[in-house]
Amino acid sequence: PAAHAVVLTGEVRATDAQAIITPQSNSAPVVIRFFVPEGDSVKQGDVVLRIDPGQSAAMIPDLDARIEQSQAKGDKDIAELEVKALDAELALVDAEAELAAARIDAKIPKGLVADLDYDRYQGELDRATREAALKRQQLAEAREAVRRRTSDAALEVRKLVVQREYHALMVRTSEVRADRDGYVVHGFNNNWIGGRIDEGSSTMPGSRAGEVVSGSGTRV
Repeated sequence: PAAHAVVLTGEVRATDAQAIITPQSNSAPVVIRFFVPEGDSVKQGDVVLRIDPGQSAAMIPDLDARIEQSQAKGDKDIAELEVKALDAELALVDAEAELAAARIDAKIPKGLVADLDYDRYQGELDRATREAALKRQQLAEAREAVRRRTSDAALEVRKLVVQREYHALMVRTSEVRADRDGYVVHGFNNNWIGGRIDEGSSTMPGSRAGEVVSGSGTRV
């Protein structure tokens, strides 16, 4: 029988492979900043591809410094307010001691002391009562200032931590890690740019940039 030539078109793909998908980005196309050379072996957990994370990578050390500074400033402010609260507490102790003494003097019957002394004792009791009330209020305000500054400091640090976590997430999502041991195979652009996808290539977010193949078998 006559021999017939058969031509097949398509791709040879591994049957057990991890697709390397270009990470999502706020812009398109994206430039691949790092791509393991084709044919190189990788271990599970290795970074195989990374796109530019924008300003997020630079923001992380800056936010680390701002978090440390915010914590130090908060601790300093709180310590100063706690000293003021302690002073207010001591002032209240003194005021209450004076009030206790004034109450004793004011209880002396009018007939047992001179009228001038009796009036002076009553006036001193009134003054000591108002002074003690003022010191109680000042102590309450000092303690509230400590509580409020502690809460504000924690909120300030938390806001910075959330920002850092966001930028760290942007950095993590800008890279692809191998989920198995194998070899890296680069793919081809399916858009108008064409050509093999290598480090420095432009490609679309969500597109297939290549594979990590384990060598267990292939298919067309």
